[in-house]
Amino acid sequence: MTEAQYDNLVALMEQFCKVPLLAEFSRPVALLHPELIPIYSKIVKHPIDLGKVCRKLRRRSYKNTRDLQLDMWRIFSNCIKYHTHHSNKDNAVPSFVSISLHLREYFNALWQEFMVSSEGTAERTNKESGPSAKQNKAITKMVEKRSKDRLRRKQAISATYVSSRCLAKTANAITVFLQNGGCVDNLDVDTIMPRYSTSRGEFIDENDMDEDVEEDMDCLMENLQMFAKKLTKRAEAAEENANVDKGVDESDGVGGQADEEYTVEEFVAEYESCFTSNNETLFANRPVLQKRLHLRLDRLIHKILCPIYEANGRGVNQSSIWGCMAAAIWARESSKKPFWPALVLGILAPDDQKEDWHMALTNRNETRLPEKLRSELALGKRRAELALRRQSHGVGEQMSFFLAEFMGTHEFIWVKESDIIENFDPDDDPNTHHSSSGKKKRSSRHHVSDSKTYATAVEEAKWSLEEFELQLQDTCGDLQEEQQDLEDDMEQDMNYDYSVLCQSEEEDSDMDEAEREDEYSTKDKPMSLSDIEEADELLATEGLLDFTVAGRKEAKKRLAARKKQKADAEKAALRKEKSEQAKKKKAAKAKAKATQSKGTKATSAAANKESKKALREEKKEQREIDKRRRKRARERERVLKEEMRKKKRRRTSGPAAESRVIHDKRGRATAIIRGYLTRMFAKQQAIEDNVAAIPASVVDSSGLLGMALAFRAAAGEIALPANTGDASFEKHAPWDKIDSDSLLTSAERTANLEKQMKLLEEEIAKVKMSTERRKQLTKEALETKETVYDKILDSEKTARKSHLKKRKKYIKGGSKKSVGNKEKQTSEKPKDGESENAEADKAPEDDTSTKEIESLKQEDEDEDDSKRETENASDSENEGHEEATADADAEDDQGHTHMEDGGEDDGKPESDDDENQSIKDETVDKMEEVG
Repeated sequence: MTEAQYDNLVALMEQFCKVPLLAEFSRPVALLHPELIPIYSKIVKHPIDLGKVCRKLRRRSYKNTRDLQLDMWRIFSNCIKYHTHHSNKDNAVPSFVSISLHLREYFNALWQEFMVSSEGTAERTNKESGPSAKQNKAITKMVEKRSKDRLRRKQAISATYVSSRCLAKTANAITVFLQNGGCVDNLDVDTIMPRYSTSRGEFIDENDMDEDVEEDMDCLMENLQMFAKKLTKRAEAAEENANVDKGVDESDGVGGQADEEYTVEEFVAEYESCFTSNNETLFANRPVLQKRLHLRLDRLIHKILCPIYEANGRGVNQSSIWGCMAAAIWARESSKKPFWPALVLGILAPDDQKEDWHMALTNRNETRLPEKLRSELALGKRRAELALRRQSHGVGEQMSFFLAEFMGTHEFIWVKESDIIENFDPDDDPNTHHSSSGKKKRSSRHHVSDSKTYATAVEEAKWSLEEFELQLQDTCGDLQEEQQDLEDDMEQDMNYDYSVLCQSEEEDSDMDEAEREDEYSTKDKPMSLSDIEEADELLATEGLLDFTVAGRKEAKKRLAARKKQKADAEKAALRKEKSEQAKKKKAAKAKAKATQSKGTKATSAAANKESKKALREEKKEQREIDKRRRKRARERERVLKEEMRKKKRRRTSGPAAESRVIHDKRGRATAIIRGYLTRMFAKQQAIEDNVAAIPASVVDSSGLLGMALAFRAAAGEIALPANTGDASFEKHAPWDKIDSDSLLTSAERTANLEKQMKLLEEEIAKVKMSTERRKQLTKEALETKETVYDKILDSEKTARKSHLKKRKKYIKGGSKKSVGNKEKQTSEKPKDGESENAEADKAPEDDTSTKEIESLKQEDEDEDDSKRETENASDSENEGHEEATADADAEDDQGHTHMEDGGEDDGKPESDDDENQSIKDETVDKMEEVG
């Protein structure tokens, strides 16, 4: 903390402690209200008071300005938390919440004017290095917010009268501003205008200025001097009028204040006119200088306006929310309700009657309302706004709407202008004037006037009106300062100025030993994680902690965002640090390599070689470890897959492999029909020899087989026939062209015969090769045919089997069976592919001998064969209905399974199709005959 910041902090706290609302904040709760400590200590974890802050500031215990700002915000947030906590409904006082919000707003306004420089530049703590980009961004954001808040405050107090003390203070501040060369205080380091010497009565340091700038500067300083003189004259005139009014009655004194009525709006307009001369703007050619002068003078003026805004925002103690009232009135909810004393806390007026302070008053009081009550009043406000919109279009009577707080009951409602009576008079009951004839009306009016609540309401409205009149007499908040100046040497209970609050423990006789020990014990206590989070939340919300459910949710979101931002910043810093370390290592290696001598090169090379070798060994070991790890992973994956396959195999009970099971009806029927046709083809020997064994002379070249052979020969799959048996071929045989019978010499005939023999040997070799190729192709075709036949028959066998689990058959009527029952059992259609164990499980548990069991098994096998023959015959008779027959067989198998399980079907068909029914009946009859 710099010396300039410390001086401005002291000035800020001196100004803040002039507010007459600090009685409950000046000392610890343990001293003021010891009876509240049991519940207060459970709600508030970090208690602090204004006296402790002032003492720490006097001892310069604060290392920076942020710590003091956080402590001040904690004072207000502790009060709001205590009086809004759900466990403290009995001791909660809503007006203290409004007072805390009001003090927080005033402290933030003073902080903007006292602790932020005019141009919004950060204070340089180090001459070499300036402020960081993050600091400049935060300060720029604060300056923008300060400009908006200044405009809002100026509009709220535009109709307020400026007091004589305030005028004199402004004149004195302008004089000091000119003496300091355009610096408002020590935060403004650079002078931007010549200094004014009071001893010489002239400006000095006018060098280094352009001629046009010097002329404009002289005009501005002259305007400021004239403005200060005018303010001084107004202040003196107001003081004289005040002294004259002391000897005059109150009725006459009101009329003597006409010369004092100097509003803030007029004050600001006269100040802004200082930047013009002869209707021309000064420094038009130097916008940067003009902006700097504006910013500095604006800060000077708003240092004066901040206390005025605070004084006009004070509420009345009779309001349940410490509302800032505009007037005391008689109001009623509707025309059927009686009039009741009320306070005006908000105004919605038509456009031609609207003023700037109306909205400021309404917004200020709405923020002081509890959240639940604010949401309830939102509907009434929307109705009032809709009515005003209709009035602007010429619909309905033009009137205003008022947010009224009824005294006694402290209920809030938006009322129409027709339902109020201005100029509240507690001695004049309006219900007697606005009554109609009728006994019922008179009795209700009499009941209202005589009630205790009504009398309490009238009394509260009367006290509120008196308090409001006192506030109107002190519109700038400096009347309290004047009283404190007059009573400096007297002990006053309400004296909570900075000089009293910042006194040390030895000087403060009211502080007990326990408070001193607590203050010293918490002096250097480190901040916990919750304290840091609370501080971050206070900084993010400018000291306004929302303790509602929605507010806590938003606070958690902001906290999570800040944590993420902090983690990202730490990661970025770590990456930056690593990169810097890598650069340093690289630079060190380069430097070491450059400065390395020739004698140590061999040693360094050997060391480097050893290090590389060690690195290679380490990498090799790491690769081995990774290899073993991958091998273990593959082994583990293989074991898991094997376990999964075993589990899948356990789900099926049949002996057939999972891949050979045919699950759908159509596939099973197709497999059965294919097997049947294959067997019929094999029995009838439709094709006895292979196509390759047919002589080429027998094949018709125009037939299908001839065309197929021609295409395959053209594709190169088979060779062309060497001898087709055609007479033309024989006539043109190569060896026949050689003449060996004519009258030639012996040598010529011998040569011709040798040629013929050679040609014949080549033809014989070709025939042999073609014969061997046909045999090979025939063999391959036969093997392929056998393989295909085996697959078709295997698929048929698989399709005829059932791989569903069989349930054990329980025999009704005893364990022994008669011969007729055995014959009936053997005549029933069994499932294909049943194992011997399954038949043994279905056999009756009696004393039957092993021979009888074996005979039963043989009968079952015979029955299987007869069943297959019957199905083949049935399939041959119904070739045109392959799919229907397959469905019938599959349903027959399923029905047979049900008969074996419990005998529920009794041989009855499941399908309603007549054709399937006839085929099924014929199959069952043939099976019974075979059995």
